[in-house]
Amino acid sequence: MERKWTTNLTSNKRAKTHSTGSPARSAHVESCYSTPYLGDDTERSSSPNLDRPLGRKASKKRLKNKEKQTDVERSLDHHHWNERMEVERQKVERHNKIYAQQEIALEQHRKQLEIEERQVQEIQMQNEMKIMETDTTGMDPLSATYWNNLKIEDEQRRLYLYAALFVPFRKTLYEGGKSRKIPVVNHIIRNSLKLRASDADTVVSIHSAMVKFISLIPFIESSENMQISEAERGIEILDLPVTSKLRILTGLLLREIKGFWRVALMVSTLLYPSDINHAEDISKNNIQLDKRRKVFEMVENAIVGLGLEEVWELKPLVNGKDIMNVLQLKSGGPLMNDWQQKLVQWQLAHPSGTAEDCLDWMRQKRAKQS
Repeated sequence: MERKWTTNLTSNKRAKTHSTGSPARSAHVESCYSTPYLGDDTERSSSPNLDRPLGRKASKKRLKNKEKQTDVERSLDHHHWNERMEVERQKVERHNKIYAQQEIALEQHRKQLEIEERQVQEIQMQNEMKIMETDTTGMDPLSATYWNNLKIEDEQRRLYLYAALFVPFRKTLYEGGKSRKIPVVNHIIRNSLKLRASDADTVVSIHSAMVKFISLIPFIESSENMQISEAERGIEILDLPVTSKLRILTGLLLREIKGFWRVALMVSTLLYPSDINHAEDISKNNIQLDKRRKVFEMVENAIVGLGLEEVWELKPLVNGKDIMNVLQLKSGGPLMNDWQQKLVQWQLAHPSGTAEDCLDWMRQKRAKQS
């Protein structure tokens, strides 16, 4: 049976409720305002027109319930979000703590390595000082030679490293007091590195001898009699054969650098030969390093073969008194010094000469000049 209220869904006219109304009209109004049976909320009619629309109060109540449910869901979502953010924050804190602990451990390890490195350096310096301060006076000849060789090797190795390190600055000068030109290497070693003044002077001398070695190496390694230009070295050499001149120049260089001549020769091989290409691959560089080593060994063997390895210990054949007698001088002076240099050259050119031979040559040379 069709429900009567469905025919008035669109009617906005209020039904009469007074007593004068007709019985039929009153029954119709009562049926409109009576609560119909809607059945189970989960069951919906197949026709939308059979569902009675909700009133205002019911609609507001349902909307209010939905809003409450939405607020609850939002509250739960916010709570879950906060819990998740708290978990992530704790995770980040744990990671930061682990990272900080690792940083502290690395810093402690680095400091420990620095301490150990300083200890090794101190031990090495103590050993070097012990070697350098060892008195060989009362030792037997074999032990004295051993300790003296240790002293020389240790000192030469140390100064070789400084000389090689400062090769790029060997030509750099700075203006010191009284407008003097001083090598900047000297200043660095004395004032920056706080090393001994003798170390600075030795390194500068090694650089000077290195340049002279570089100019001599071609003549030493050549089997031909090449013309030597002593003017380029600022030395006036006696008029002698080329082989004698080479021995004189080499001997004078070694007398200047003394026991550090091997160090100067080793440093000179860093720049000789000059045709080495440092941009080549490692295999070719190894060949070039082998070439430098052979140059060093060849020059060293040539110097030893000439008997010049300790030429600075060579004693003059004639003394100052003999020179003054030949020159008929009453006191020394520039002329005396000039002849002393000439006699050193003669002695280097004639390793088997005697004092009488030297004086005879000196008289002949004096007679020609006068």
